[in-house]
Order: sequence, then structure tokens, then C-alpha cells
Amino acid sequence: MDDSTGSPDRFGYEWAKYDEVRPDYERQFQRWTPFFRPEDWKGKSVLDVGCGTGRNSFWALTYGADAAVAIDVDLRSLDVARRNLEPFKNASVLQTSAYDIGFADFAALLPQEAELLVPGYEMKRNEIEKVRGQLDFSVLDKLFAFAKAHGMLVRGHPLVWYFANPPW
Repeated sequence: MDDSTGSPDRFGYEWAKYDEVRPDYERQFQRWTPFFRPEDWKGKSVLDVGCGTGRNSFWALTYGADAAVAIDVDLRSLDVARRNLEPFKNASVLQTSAYDIGFADFAALLPQEAELLVPGYEMKRNEIEKVRGQLDFSVLDKLFAFAKAHGMLVRGHPLVWYFANPPW
């Protein structure tokens, strides 16, 4: 596997290989969303950016979310997410990047439809340190400012992850 193509390719490989939604992922989802109890998802809408296998949307919908839109850039991930979310008629799986959602059009809708932003790749070291020793938080600064301005929560992924480190 060529690691030079970045985290979407590495995660796409991982999600294509480990594609099931296992029961232990439910507890993981609960730990990732500690401010929400299962019953709190009822009536919510979910935007799952960098959805991978779709497991975050899966659990939110299982708990009663009204709708979920799962997006990713990797076709392998999207194939897996579509299979995992097939039982839910209120789930949409789309190929698009977080950078291409169109925040100008999306900015008014997002705070009405979601209460939690969960950046996936954007908080990984290989995304904030693309050049050795040069940290770039500009994308995160925009996401956090948007969340703060709209009273939204933000939950991050680990900064250091075995699949998402720079090659050095």
C-alpha cells in the first residue's frame, strides 16, 4: 500500500478490509459521543463526515435519529457504508469531501440539523503537519469557529493514529 496518497486512501483500505459493524463498536460510539445518551439521538439529524464504514451513522440511526447523511471521498469506504446503512431508508451516503460541502450554502442548515461536529481527518497529525515541523490548524480554526458561533459541540479523533502519521 502506498502511504503517500494520504489518510483517505489508508482509511479506505482499512474500511474495505474491516467492513462489518461489530457490537463492540456501539460502546465505542457511546464513548465518542459522551454528551449524548442513546435516547438523546431521537429526532436528531446526523452529518457523518469521513464516514468510513458508516458505523457512527448506524448507531445514531439505531437510537432513533431522524436522518443521517454520511459522506466520504473514498469509494471503498462508501461501498461499505452503503451496505451497512442499507437497512435505514433515512440514510444517505454521498461521495464528497468535507471541504466541498459548500459552507456558504450549508452554514444556515447545519446548526439546525446537527448539534455535534466530528472532524475525522482534519484533526490527524498528517493533516495538520503536512510539512515536517510546520503545523497548520487553519482548517480546524474555521471548523471550531463555526461550531462556537452556532453553539455546537466538537468531538475530535486522536491526534496520533497509526494510519494517519506523516511518513517521517
